[in-house]
Amino acid sequence: MKRRALVLGGGAARGAAHLGVIQALEDSGYRPDLVVGVSIGAWVGAVYCSFPFPEALERMEAVAQRIALELGKGDPLLPFFRVRHLFSESSKRALLGDDLGLEGIRFSDLHTTFYLTALMLPQLRRVAIGGRDNASSIIDPLLASSAAHWPYSWNGKLFLDGGLAGNVPVRVAQERGCDLILAANLGFLFKYYAGRGRYRPWKIVDYLGKQMTQKEFQAARAAGAVVYEIYSPRIEAFSVYDFSSPERLQKEGYEACRQILEEIQI
Repeated sequence: MKRRALVLGGGAARGAAHLGVIQALEDSGYRPDLVVGVSIGAWVGAVYCSFPFPEALERMEAVAQRIALELGKGDPLLPFFRVRHLFSESSKRALLGDDLGLEGIRFSDLHTTFYLTALMLPQLRRVAIGGRDNASSIIDPLLASSAAHWPYSWNGKLFLDGGLAGNVPVRVAQERGCDLILAANLGFLFKYYAGRGRYRPWKIVDYLGKQMTQKEFQAARAAGAVVYEIYSPRIEAFSVYDFSSPERLQKEGYEACRQILEEIQI
């Protein structure tokens, strides 16, 4: 029997689409043996592996709704300044520990084996943290995995957002014995544009990030894993700073995942 993994990529506000993905998996009866996450995908994966369903989903939906309401206040022309408090260490620690209920939880406590990735400095090397035998608290590694704007210090080492070393880390799952991998890809950084819009100069960053992701998919497949990519340009059409529409993103994630599940007849 194939060992199955769920890999949840990074994407900041687009992470609400992951809630639809896990709902679709639950509706289909799909149970991963391993979950791997990076950045916001690590947050979703940690809660998903910590609590029974639907409690895990309810916790994340409540936080997403509260953030959406909070960010609906103030000047609509300043979205970055309205969300920047979410990227402070103290605010993220409170979200993880208090709002999502992860305070005191260790990797070894989780009901499903879970790994996350972060970029270690100064080596610029991706590290995978987690596993059944890891008795570390999960909050510090989650903060390391989502350190998008400045390095996070943990255990005497510095880390940056794991997405910088691969935004959908399927190799972590493949290298740990999984041969059927569902990979939820939220895109990279900038919004998706059709037609000429795709040639905007700054989109070179997305191009390079997506090339890195596809090379990782190819490497995992070459090593014998079957990798299915859950992706929708409608998800990527949302800004990574747009926390105002979690329900729409959740719906898009659900529909994208259901299409894949129907394709592979799970």
